[in-house]
Amino acid sequence: AGAVFAADALSFSYGYAWTQVTFSQTGTQEVTVADANVAGIGTVVVEAPLKATHFGVYLGPDIWPLYAANASTGASNVASGSAPNLAYWLPEVRVGAPTTVRLVALDDKSRPVWNYAGSVTFSSSDPNAAFDPTSVTFAGGYASTRVTFAAAGKQTVTVVATDDASLSGTGSVDVQPSAANV
Repeated sequence: AGAVFAADALSFSYGYAWTQVTFSQTGTQEVTVADANVAGIGTVVVEAPLKATHFGVYLGPDIWPLYAANASTGASNVASGSAPNLAYWLPEVRVGAPTTVRLVALDDKSRPVWNYAGSVTFSSSDPNAAFDPTSVTFAGGYASTRVTFAAAGKQTVTVVATDDASLSGTGSVDVQPSAANV
């Protein structure tokens, strides 16, 4: 009850029909499909809308993690609590070089939450790390900023929602010395 459909009636084409549904509450919902000429076509169970419970935090130049079934993450730059089936390439991050921090809002099963539009702030284990911008607002469940680390070694970036401190995520990366100091 309380769902709003984009269309009251649908026409099938090649066995398929599509419509948009807006649910009034979170959690598991059922949508029953009926035909005036055929009894009991079926019920579809959906999870909608998803609610963000944590953030995935990915550090590195212009890459996104690759979603791959049962792949090993291998490195430590995925947010704590995120899905064990994320695979990604970890590029080199250097002191003094701006690095992209990409964020994705995730639900309790580590699925992207496309409707998340909150704002977050950043902090780092490197007290002299500089973020630009220092806070961002998500659009379509994603956001990004740039960070320039001042110290080499394993560094973390933590993001926290401005309206709910329990909604957070942390990513880490091994920062290499600047090219001039190698």
